[in-house]
Amino acid sequence: MSSIKDELLEGMKKAMKEGDNDKVAAIRKIRAAIKNGEIEKRKDFSNAEVNEVLLDALKSRQEARDEYIRLGCETESKNMEREIAVLCNYLPFHMDSEEIESLITEIITETGADKEEDLCQVISEAMLRINGCVDESKVRSIAMMKLK
Repeated sequence: MSSIKDELLEGMKKAMKEGDNDKVAAIRKIRAAIKNGEIEKRKDFSNAEVNEVLLDALKSRQEARDEYIRLGCETESKNMEREIAVLCNYLPFHMDSEEIESLITEIITETGADKEEDLCQVISEAMLRINGCVDESKVRSIAMMKLK
């Protein structure tokens, strides 16, 4: 099994050969964030730690995209969209809303949760099962909708 860092390096090489400058720039930013984290913590990151960096980068780019859209900066929001697409390629898996909803329904059935007081239990179990690959706020909003 290759590491995510190796996959990023290979992806960057491939993008360079293809002349995809946007993808190269996005991967370089991701690799720099990983390297900075490794330097800060003074150790090589495991795939789980690299995944955390990727999720943080994804979240910040989504927030930036939303802010650019709110401000009417179309070019910048499209740049963020391209970076988000590149990031998603390197996440172990990415769940869409329907998959999250299905998982939460399954958890609610298993745990017998039926009221909003059970929300924390449902969210924590969901986050364990998806291994942090989805933003907790998305899980929380779907769980709240299901428990109402």
